Amino acid sequence: MLDRFLKQFGKQNGKKREDGVPQSAESVSVSPYLEEGEGIEPSKNPEREIPEKPAKSPSEATTIVFANSKGGVGKSTVAFVSCLKLALKKPDFLIEFIDLDRQGTTSESLHRFANEKFRLVSDPEFLLASGGVNNARIYQHLKSGFQLKSENEKRFVFFDTPAGTTPTEYSFMLDADYLLVPTSASDADLGATKKFLGRLYDANPLITGEKIKFLPTVVVIPNLLEDRTEILTIYRNLREFPCFLGHPIFYSRVFRTTFNYGISDHNVVDLLRITEDFGDWLVNIVCDHSLTSYTPSTLHQI
Repeated sequence: MLDRFLKQFGKQNGKKREDGVPQSAESVSVSPYLEEGEGIEPSKNPEREIPEKPAKSPSEATTIVFANSKGGVGKSTVAFVSCLKLALKKPDFLIEFIDLDRQGTTSESLHRFANEKFRLVSDPEFLLASGGVNNARIYQHLKSGFQLKSENEKRFVFFDTPAGTTPTEYSFMLDADYLLVPTSASDADLGATKKFLGRLYDANPLITGEKIKFLPTVVVIPNLLEDRTEILTIYRNLREFPCFLGHPIFYSRVFRTTFNYGISDHNVVDLLRITEDFGDWLVNIVCDHSLTSYTPSTLHQI
């Protein structure tokens, strides 16, 4: 199914479709990034004295977690776009998607694209009877045997998490390679995101003790934006945190049909088209660790 979708996406992406793909004018005609002097302080390559994670062996999975304690910030949509984009750009990679939200909306929508290289991993033991996450079982899955079939093959594991996620309860995310935190520029979303990042970077023994020695590469994803000024709003509210500010995603009505089921995949093709710049950026970030090899002292646009 993914092979057929790839052909459809490539065919339709080669010609401009005038109808059915509403886009923000900002996302088409204006650079999505803020320049130094627009409220973004000049970068002096700031770094913190934080030990680097040891290099992984080629057989170890690269883990990418999408999380925020606030619901409605677009975690599932961003996770949906990100894993599909990597699967399309890197067909030799083994990509696994684990949906920790009991509603399972994202995994149900991705099921039609599953094949031997794009797997939806479902294990009832990932979640406890109490409703929490079984961190030990997730660690066990990530450490499970994986043998490379070629030098081009790599394993990537994506996690979508539900609203209410906290770094202490979902402690496996602290050992992830990348933690992507989507947020809009609304007061409610920024307030919740600030609390989430505060808990993540808090000097809590559960986080900074000997058991957890390294934090993931944390990237705030400006999402559901109406214009570029909202990027600055997000930056000003979260600038105190030592993480990265990622590529923005501007709102489109296409997002409303992300999880629709139909006889065709036009809604997904449209979604990937309007988020193409973000998808390309995401693939570059997760495939080239040197781009985030340092830890900034404050929020740093990448």
